[in-house]
Amino acid sequence: MEVAPWVWDPLICFLWEMGSCGLEIKGEGGFQEVIAYWPEGADPVAIMRELESWKGGWGDHGSLPPILDLKLESLDEGRWIRTPRGTFEPIQVTRHVVVSPPWKRIKSRSGVEVLRIKPGQAFGTGIHETTRLCLHWLDRLLKGKKLHLEEALDLGTGTGILAIAMAKLGVKRVWALDTDPVAVKEARDNTRRNRVECQVVVLRGSLERVREKRFPMMVANLTAQLLREMSREIVGRLCEGGILVLSGILKEEAEDTRKSFEEEGMVQMAMRGLGEWTSLLMERRREPA
Repeated sequence: MEVAPWVWDPLICFLWEMGSCGLEIKGEGGFQEVIAYWPEGADPVAIMRELESWKGGWGDHGSLPPILDLKLESLDEGRWIRTPRGTFEPIQVTRHVVVSPPWKRIKSRSGVEVLRIKPGQAFGTGIHETTRLCLHWLDRLLKGKKLHLEEALDLGTGTGILAIAMAKLGVKRVWALDTDPVAVKEARDNTRRNRVECQVVVLRGSLERVREKRFPMMVANLTAQLLREMSREIVGRLCEGGILVLSGILKEEAEDTRKSFEEEGMVQMAMRGLGEWTSLLMERRREPA
């Protein structure tokens, strides 16, 4: 499909939600060709119907539609295996974090952690801005400020990339939660690939799985609506002075999201944007002595 730059970010999220397990991008600037892959057994009629509906939900940007061309084709198994692998390359996301597919060999460098994440159906390969924003904060906090944490929580872990990053950056025990069984399986597989399965506990479910535990740090890369709906629950699982990284927030939703968490006792420490997305760094207020 030929895709306009102003719908690139939301399209990535939509394709992952539809079960796409690989993306290929061709071209630079302006309209780019985006090739999305689905596993064998996916319903091509349903996929096309969903894409046409999503395309129709966008108004024209000037005189051009958001997607110029849209087509489906089937691939033989050999080509399917070769094509996605060639599209994923190692990414230096922050000063101390590189994200790489497991089949790429990366020379180790002092002070740089390599996160080996296999692209699959779960969200979180390090490509999307929301994930990169979270990795920025984790690098800044755990490496830059040299925080030494016993525990942390990753809510909506997807591939487990953020939980794995926290473990490799020094957190001794990370709890990773996701309601999607596919994500749970992929996250567990990725913890083993990164040899942090003894540090990262991956559980299917939401905050009820950690009962009444409170954490000095939590990362939640969800959607702005879901974050606002869960703001009281999320804040309730933070220690006083606990740090919260929020992502998955479109720029126009940042103010409402910030207010929702401030009403529950959080204070904004910083805000950072990338593309159309915003991430908030917040701290839970300490109660007066």
